[in-house]
Amino acid sequence: TEEDMSPEESPGRLATVWVDGIVKGGILIISVYLYDGEGLSTRNRAILFAAGEIIRIHGGPWLIGGDFNCLPQDVFDEMTEWLQKVGGEIRAPGNLTCRTATGGRTIDFSMLDKRLIDGVEDIWVQVDFPSSPHYMVVLRLRSAVTRAMVSKIVPPMAFDTALPIG
Repeated sequence: TEEDMSPEESPGRLATVWVDGIVKGGILIISVYLYDGEGLSTRNRAILFAAGEIIRIHGGPWLIGGDFNCLPQDVFDEMTEWLQKVGGEIRAPGNLTCRTATGGRTIDFSMLDKRLIDGVEDIWVQVDFPSSPHYMVVLRLRSAVTRAMVSKIVPPMAFDTALPIG
């Protein structure tokens, strides 16, 4: 299922999809698009906090990718406590992800569940992908990541044995 899970005041800024693959049991993929020119403003933090709540409810492995419109170091410096609470780490490519008139910046990157970190093979910018002003950022996970995961068996909930009236 795919959904816009954005805070009410920021529609279209937070989308989620659960993928039954990549790792055993599936993975929650989250896409964010933070507001430009605001750094980690109140409304940009609200988007990340909403993502954190979705991560908490989901409980399984997750990955956030997006246009953060600020540098990875800024997110790390200002959101360290949040990153610790969600159990995440930042991974960014080593080169520019967005071209500007003055050169560019690295503002497109990923945050990953720490349970997935051992499976990160690489993250890079695909410069020959036809997009502007942003380059496509690619994160590759090794298939061996499933061996590093901690499995927890959760039995399905029982159905009510009483027949409905009507």
